[in-house]
Amino acid sequence: MNQFPKVTYRVTNVSAIGQPLALEETLPKWHNALGFLVRDHLDIIVMEWKKVDKDEIARMWNRPLMSFVLP
Repeated sequence: MNQFPKVTYRVTNVSAIGQPLALEETLPKWHNALGFLVRDHLDIIVMEWKKVDKDEIARMWNRPLMSFVLP
């Protein structure tokens, strides 16, 4: 079941091109949290991010940043 994690995950390393390098346990938690968030906030018929209100995207993006600390 997808849900938001109750703990905070820290990603401390990045690749040479700036991509976060996460521990094996962190990436699935990130994917689950994003899936939960999208299903919880968006209508299932939304087919393109371009059609989602920019304020809604900003609100949605702030929530995972409370559980995942990125470099």
